[in-house]
Amino acid sequence: MSFSFNKSSLLASVEILNDKHFKKYKDLNYIESQKTTLDIKNGKKIIDTIGVKLIQKYNKAKTSKDNKYILREILTTYIKKAKPGFMFRITGGRQFFLGYVTENFEQLLREAGLLDKIDFSTEGIKIRTWWDDLSEFIRKLDKSNKLDLGRKGEEKTIKFEENYYLNIFEGFYGLLKLFRANFGFNLRILFI
Repeated sequence: MSFSFNKSSLLASVEILNDKHFKKYKDLNYIESQKTTLDIKNGKKIIDTIGVKLIQKYNKAKTSKDNKYILREILTTYIKKAKPGFMFRITGGRQFFLGYVTENFEQLLREAGLLDKIDFSTEGIKIRTWWDDLSEFIRKLDKSNKLDLGRKGEEKTIKFEENYYLNIFEGFYGLLKLFRANFGFNLRILFI
């Protein structure tokens, strides 16, 4: 499932959950101007991917610090479930990864505090742990994909070899029949 995940679509998902009639409006030009700027189409997809509980948790956060940690959960869930194309770049490090994401997604990373300095403070360790956990998930996923691809290749090789040797054996068996019919002796005796 490919969709744009940015601040606008995240706020749209929050607004959709707050206003139950929001999805039913046909013409959003007559709604409050703030709501018309939201990415409603992708907001619906975020709710489907991330889930209602996490979006509600984000909406009900009391402090900006709580909001930051919940946003980290949302980003983790988004990357693990939606599997955007840029996710395999995470294993290259933060700076390398930033070269492959949009400015809008980078904004979410900044708001979650994931681009802050990594040091030995409690917050620095949490940031490093977030990046490490996600990198580990992606490495396992990549390894799993490679193993699946290898298994498919092995299956194709085995099928080819079975057919190949079966054809050779049938050809050899046909030769045996031909010699037996024409010369009156069994070729297998010659090979013993």
